[in-house]
Amino acid sequence: MKRAVLVGLALIGGFGVAGCGVDAGAPPAPGEPKLGAIPTVARYADVEFPLDRFRTRPEEFLMLSRAHDVVVRDCLARFGIGYVVPERVLVPDVDRPVGVVSVDDAARFGYESPFAADVAAVDEANAAVEPLSGVARGVLRGDGQRTVDGVTVPVDGCVGEARRALVNRNPDRENVVVGLAADSYAMAEADSRVRAVFTGWSRCMSAAGFDYRDPWAANNDPAFGTGVPTAEEIATAKADVACRTEENVNGVWVAVITAYQERLVTEHRDVLNQRRDEIETQLVAATDLLDA
Repeated sequence: MKRAVLVGLALIGGFGVAGCGVDAGAPPAPGEPKLGAIPTVARYADVEFPLDRFRTRPEEFLMLSRAHDVVVRDCLARFGIGYVVPERVLVPDVDRPVGVVSVDDAARFGYESPFAADVAAVDEANAAVEPLSGVARGVLRGDGQRTVDGVTVPVDGCVGEARRALVNRNPDRENVVVGLAADSYAMAEADSRVRAVFTGWSRCMSAAGFDYRDPWAANNDPAFGTGVPTAEEIATAKADVACRTEENVNGVWVAVITAYQERLVTEHRDVLNQRRDEIETQLVAATDLLDA
């Protein structure tokens, strides 16, 4: 999987402190947050970041999507339009803010997404659905006739009706969460402690016969952009994970991201709490729609 944005919440307890890499107790450079215990991270299931609780989780997104589909279907039915509800399946977070961390993923997928086949299957199923006619598309989106057979088309169409039924979300607050997470990743990658483990990782990779300055340089190597992992890509990814383990790159990187996100949550707590409240309100509305 090529470089992505967003996964994350607060580190799950119970990790041991690795014996190599950066000393969590070492004084940070000016402006850098102090770190807690540095975990050992061998899979994304081991990781949560502080900003996660303010995002729509995959299972929540699935519920909201299904409720949205129900409203759209029922709205179109008022106009005598049959609607095939899109295929909806639970797809885990596909973003990996610290790249590949799992030995198994590296051996099977190289740097490609472990979820690519799932996403492709959903896209294929949706592509097979017969498209709506011109009039039906106008009713769906609200950009066609204002009335159809004497029935008034909702503002912004059936899609707008579904959005309102699920409580209009505030895209600005939603974008704040996405933006803060992206900021935390950028700040972490500029942090002296992450740069130090990147340097150790690069030395380790060089000793194994691979010349990359940091993990993203390997992850985003143009030679690995085919979508199908080659033997070379898998060998590189496996060496990448081995060197991450040797230098505890994942643990330090996750700990540093967590520290920056904790700072950002404190600085933006009001808007983040508003975003979480908004999600909870949407979920209540979705539950009522699906139960009905």
